[in-house]
Amino acid sequence: MSVKLITLDGKLLCEDITGSTKKLITQPPYIGELIGGGIVVYVGTSHILICSLSNISTYPSGTKWGNSNLIFSGIYPSPGSQSGDFFMGIWNCNTIVSNEGYSNAAGLCLNFNLNGYDDWCLPTLSDIYEIQRQYNLFTNVPTGYYWTSNERDIDESWGVQLSDTPGTRTYIPKSYLASVRPVRYIAI
Repeated sequence: MSVKLITLDGKLLCEDITGSTKKLITQPPYIGELIGGGIVVYVGTSHILICSLSNISTYPSGTKWGNSNLIFSGIYPSPGSQSGDFFMGIWNCNTIVSNEGYSNAAGLCLNFNLNGYDDWCLPTLSDIYEIQRQYNLFTNVPTGYYWTSNERDIDESWGVQLSDTPGTRTYIPKSYLASVRPVRYIAI
């Protein structure tokens, strides 16, 4: 049976892909569990972070973050900040595409649909650190920098190099063609 996770009246439910059967999930998903179109990399008190098992864009042919010479109000946290942004990727992606359309990493994530799940987004810096912490759950992760939805300044955004050792966090030009690995959130 193929399953989809949904919430109804604040409760996490599991339904088969046809939508005909629903059952209450009595235990929260665990890190490493394959659910919701990807793999669980973080279980918090209010949300679960699910990461796609594959990139939707890979360096060197990757995807740009966006245009230089634009700084977006509404990106959380504010430009230059490096923390406090768990589960804000969808907010950031919507802010990015409302300012410059879908021809960028955020738009690629928002348009991504995998097994009926269409609520993917570009991870925040905090989200991608959780992916890095669970790196051993993934196989064949292409090397190179991965975009986050965090903007640094008018010309640069934050990127992280995923590897089996703690990733290098750096700011890179928004026009750089970096890799994109989408995430999605489920409220619990």
